[in-house]
Amino acid sequence: MRANREIIQKLKSAAEKTCRPGEYSLFFAPSRINVIGEHIDYNGGKVLPCAIEVGTYGYLREIEEPVLRLHSLNNPQYHEVPLDERPDPQRGWLNYPLGMLHMLREEGYQTGGLEGVIFGNIPTGSGLSSSSSLEMLIGFAASHFFNRGEIAPVTLALLGKRTENEFIGVASGIMDQFAIAMGKRDHGILLDTSSLQYRYVPLDLKDHVFVVLNTKKPRRLVDSKYNERRGECEQALEILQPLFGIEHLCELQREQLAEGLDALPSDLLQKRTRHCVTENMRVAEAVQALELGNLETLGMLLNQSHISLRDDYEVTGEHLDAIVEAAWDAGAIGARMTGAGFGGCAIALVQQQRAGEFIRQVDAKYSSKTGIRGEYFLSRSGNGPERLED
Repeated sequence: MRANREIIQKLKSAAEKTCRPGEYSLFFAPSRINVIGEHIDYNGGKVLPCAIEVGTYGYLREIEEPVLRLHSLNNPQYHEVPLDERPDPQRGWLNYPLGMLHMLREEGYQTGGLEGVIFGNIPTGSGLSSSSSLEMLIGFAASHFFNRGEIAPVTLALLGKRTENEFIGVASGIMDQFAIAMGKRDHGILLDTSSLQYRYVPLDLKDHVFVVLNTKKPRRLVDSKYNERRGECEQALEILQPLFGIEHLCELQREQLAEGLDALPSDLLQKRTRHCVTENMRVAEAVQALELGNLETLGMLLNQSHISLRDDYEVTGEHLDAIVEAAWDAGAIGARMTGAGFGGCAIALVQQQRAGEFIRQVDAKYSSKTGIRGEYFLSRSGNGPERLED
C-alpha cells in the first residue's frame, strides 16, 4: 500500500514543526470491521473480521531518550512521557502506545524511545478500533526499530489485547488486534478465539460492497457497558460449565441450548447466552454462504445478528438501530452494527452501482429520525501493518 501524497505531506510538515531532525520512517496500521461474530470473541466464539484501508499512520524515528515524544494530527496536544510511566486517564490516547511498549518489555522484547507524528483517518468514536490500530502501529514500529522486524504479528495482537486488558482496563477480546495484525487484502479472517486457529476466507462480494455507516454518535469503550456484558457472560458460564463441561459459552451446542437456557436463573442471563450461542452459529453459516457465493443468505444472517445484538445482548441503542433500519428500508441485502456498539458504526451489504443512492436514502432517513448527519464510506479489505514507501 502507498499512502497518498496529502497524508505524507501532512505528516512531514508537522514533523518539521514539532519534532527534532532525524531519519524518520513511515508506517501504517489498518482499522477493521467485523463482518459477523459480535461480542463473542471473549466468549470463545468464532469471528469473521477483516482489516480495512483506513487506519493509523505514523512518521516515526527511534531516539536515545527513554521517552515517547508524539504529536497527533487528530489532537492538538503535543505529548512527551517517560516509557516507565503508568496509565493516566488524563493522558488520553497516549496510554495506548505507552501500554504497548510496556507489554513488549514485559515479554522480553527490546524497546526504546520514539519520536514522531501520528495521524488516523478512522472516524473518531466510530467503533472501528482506532485504539487497536494505534497499538499495532506502535508494536510494528517497535519490531522494526528495536527487534529487527522479528516480532510475529500474532504476538503483537496478543500484546495489544494485554494492553487493553491490563494497562487500559478494558475487558476486551482478541478480535480487533488480530484482525489488524493479520489482515489480508480481499479476505476476511475466520478466527477461533478459544484456540487462535484461523484461516482466510475470500470476501468475494461479486457486484456488491460493504458500506460503512457511521452514526456519528461516539462511544467510549472504557465508559460503556462492555465490561458489564462480559461479567454477565461469566456468570452464565459459571452455572453452565459443570452441567455441560464447557470452557466457553460459545461451546454450547445447538441441541444443548434449550436445556442450558432453562438452567439459568434470570431472563437477562438467558438472553446474553442465547446471543453468544446463536451468533457463533451464524458465523459458521456466513462463511458457508460466502464460500457458496450466496449473498442473500449472508445478508439474512447480518440482519439476524443485529436483531440479536439489539434484543438479546442489548448493545445497539437508538442511533445504531436507526441507521440499520434506514439501511434495511433503503434496500440493503443485509445490515448490522459492527464493533462494541453503544454508538459507532454499522455495515450494510449493497449493490455497488446503487451505493450512492443508497447512502443518500439512508442519510435522509437517519438524519430525519435523529437530527444527526451520518458519515458513509466504502473501503475494501486490506493488509496488516506495514512500512510504507513515501
